[in-house]
Amino acid sequence: MKKHIITIDGGTTNTRCILWDDSKNKLFESKREVGVRNTAIDGNNLRLKSAVKECLDELLDKANISFNEVSLLIASGMITSDVGIIEVPHLIAPADLDLIANSTVSIELPEICPLPIHFIPGIKNNDGSEIDF
Repeated sequence: MKKHIITIDGGTTNTRCILWDDSKNKLFESKREVGVRNTAIDGNNLRLKSAVKECLDELLDKANISFNEVSLLIASGMITSDVGIIEVPHLIAPADLDLIANSTVSIELPEICPLPIHFIPGIKNNDGSEIDF
């Protein structure tokens, strides 16, 4: 029975994955000091992809489960930027849940894991005004 969710938070300098149970209890966390900064320096995202894979494998090992028991993988943060794993265009605030859900991108990355990862877009402000200095 698939009863776990994994969230992936990819930032500038760190990547963190958390395993949750079906009651929304945090079970385990795994972190690597790798982020989109490394992609910018390296010129590719291979180290970032490897960090996500390592974190996911560590979570499953700690919980003594397999991907067969994971129902959903959700990723957010800088991991969806142009130097992340997959670029997902930002939404303009305000953005309701329907827009966020419809703008989420699901992609299979077998080099990371056998399940699709759902990448949530970031949200930015854009009031249309310009600042003069």
